[in-house]
Amino acid sequence: MLSGTNHAESSPFRLIVADDNPLEYDEIQRLLKIGSKNQYQFTGVQAGTALVRLLRNAEQPRPNCVILSDTLPDMTATATLAAISPRKGFPL
Repeated sequence: MLSGTNHAESSPFRLIVADDNPLEYDEIQRLLKIGSKNQYQFTGVQAGTALVRLLRNAEQPRPNCVILSDTLPDMTATATLAAISPRKGFPL
């Protein structure tokens, strides 16, 4: 289990996977689902700017976790983390 609550009995564990490689995105989903009774809701983005835009969308529920590739086509992982840092209004 990834947190203190049992997500199999409550709302799904919301993950954003920021990776421009579809094979890695699929593998992350597969590995998390193996033997898990937890429910997951995956959202995939292929660019750092898309991740920042998604997190700024007040209509979207906050994710429980963001998995961030270090090789996105438009931003480095460091720049992406800086854009979503607590100073920018995003809790980490």
